Amino acid sequence: MKIILDGKHLNIKFSSAHFIIEHEKCSKLHGHNFYVTVEIEGEIIDEKGFVIDFLHIKNMLKSICNNLDHKVLVPEKYANIVNDYVEIKTDKIYKIPREDVILLPVNNVTSEELAKFIFDKLKVYLKEYKNVKWLKVIVEEEPGQGASIEGRL
Repeated sequence: MKIILDGKHLNIKFSSAHFIIEHEKCSKLHGHNFYVTVEIEGEIIDEKGFVIDFLHIKNMLKSICNNLDHKVLVPEKYANIVNDYVEIKTDKIYKIPREDVILLPVNNVTSEELAKFIFDKLKVYLKEYKNVKWLKVIVEEEPGQGASIEGRL
């Protein structure tokens, strides 16, 4: 059985600023409203007839999204924390208050990397659900444009 939570219809999203290092256009600081959709496949084992309670997976997703919301997303390898700010060095230098930045273990902040980041986070949350066998995460940076990752758990 497969369950689907569509981020656009359920308002599961985060609004964040980022830049893509060494990209002709997107190396400029800009932002998106990123929508997150998930598909989860597994056996119905709950006496209520669930693969996983929608409420539980929505809470997991919202927790991840809330952490990224209204932040500047930066690959950690380009950042140096100095007191209460983050200095980011690429072909430019940014200095941003620490409270406004989320450092991510990614090569670049792309939809592909964000989908993988969220997939990896959800895998940790879903370990307690032994009946869940497969996960797909889709991150859209605008309608019809995004990336997905899927795999067995």
